[in-house]
Amino acid sequence: MIKIDHKTNINSLEKSHNELCKNNKIDVSISKGQTSADFGLVPAIIQFFATWYNKTIESKIIIDLKKEEDLKDFYELDYLFPVIAYCWSRNIEDNNGKDLKPLLKIQNKIKHDKMKIQSEGGGHKVLLSCFDHLSVKNGLLNAFYTDGIFISNEMQFDFAIEKSIKQAITFNRSLAIANFIPNYEDIIAIIYELMKNTDDWARTDEFNKPLSPNTRGLFLKFHRRKRENFSTMFENTNGLKNYFSIQNFVANKQDELYFLELSIYDTGIGFIKRHLTKGETTPESASQIDIIKHCLIRNNTTATGIDKTIKGLGLDRIMKILDDKGFFWLRTGNVSVFRNLRENRYKESAKSDDIELYDWFSNSSKEYTNLCPVQGSVITLVYPLSNVTDA
Repeated sequence: MIKIDHKTNINSLEKSHNELCKNNKIDVSISKGQTSADFGLVPAIIQFFATWYNKTIESKIIIDLKKEEDLKDFYELDYLFPVIAYCWSRNIEDNNGKDLKPLLKIQNKIKHDKMKIQSEGGGHKVLLSCFDHLSVKNGLLNAFYTDGIFISNEMQFDFAIEKSIKQAITFNRSLAIANFIPNYEDIIAIIYELMKNTDDWARTDEFNKPLSPNTRGLFLKFHRRKRENFSTMFENTNGLKNYFSIQNFVANKQDELYFLELSIYDTGIGFIKRHLTKGETTPESASQIDIIKHCLIRNNTTATGIDKTIKGLGLDRIMKILDDKGFFWLRTGNVSVFRNLRENRYKESAKSDDIELYDWFSNSSKEYTNLCPVQGSVITLVYPLSNVTDA
């Protein structure tokens, strides 16, 4: 049995993926409590369950529930609702084998209704999830869609999602004015581009057939800690450790730094499979890196809609926005890669060879770990809300 509990982090999830590679009949247990502060953990857990769902048979989810009235507390786990909605066709039980779906259905509705009107609450974080296998009314959120059509006008998109962004980021009025407002347009642009890409690319399989089940979403979380804590917390993750050790992030009087975690996830076929020729086998990790690099070139992740307009400028625009301040992490296919754009500055190029991506585990831009394959993609960005001085 695989356990998702307070000890779960990005690296331990990879061990769970390894177990899935070995066993297609394995249950997953969910315990209350999520203490890891890993950036990208919430969408990574959703991705894990989507991978589990698509790789296993006759397996179930077990919620470590002591008494029924405690179920509401489990929904404080940010990942739980999208996981339950995605895996609904599987058995979901308590430790005694009791079917929990009647109780889960009640909590799902409460959670989903709040999500629809962007009033989740629960601190400076927001999760917004769309479900393509549900009806347009129930599956697509007004934060991203109008009558089932993605909000392609960026100004209208800004207005539609403003409430959620403010919930995640408005931690103090005076500090918000100083640190948030100057970055607001960048944050809107990032969310717009990444969610637009999921609408363009992550709703169908390689044969252009709708995926069912399928979920796509946004997770925002405000992180505020003392400068030294950011680097020590990620002692075993070289990429983040190096990023947070950079000294020219300007702290407040308490030596605290502010960062926004901005994650977009989807449970589609992923970057790699999407860019393969139909019937082509999945290549080795080095070739997968080449595909990702190709996606980072301007317009290579765009699509043309029925109105013949270009839908977004893709990941290249994201890299421009993050240049000299942000951190980029992508988990898809068999690879997990990052780019610290404080150290590895953006450079517009038409050649994928000019783009450097680093392996999450080896910290190398030449040798990449061949991981177990995952469903869909997770992109997590670390965006500094503290002022940044010139290097």
